[in-house]
Amino acid sequence: MQTLKRKQLNLLLLSLAIGLGSGCGTIGTTEVVLVPTTVDVDGVPYTIVRLGEDIKARVYVEDGAGGFLLSVNRVFISAGWLLIPPPPPKGDDR
Repeated sequence: MQTLKRKQLNLLLLSLAIGLGSGCGTIGTTEVVLVPTTVDVDGVPYTIVRLGEDIKARVYVEDGAGGFLLSVNRVFISAGWLLIPPPPPKGDDR
């Protein structure tokens, strides 16, 4: 009798561990969908976001001729920086 109760308790604890470990018991998970909230002077919708934590990533920099070049190295960017989408290419019919 004691063995059966122990097996049931172990099974319950195992089920809880698997369920909580797979995210079934999480509260307050957040998924973000970027929906254009602003429209520029040309009528192109865009969304500005702010970094929530520090990141290290490759970035695009202006090349001086109206284009962008991808950096070879990863750059450290502090939390709080704003991310703004680039303007559409000239001649884009958006």
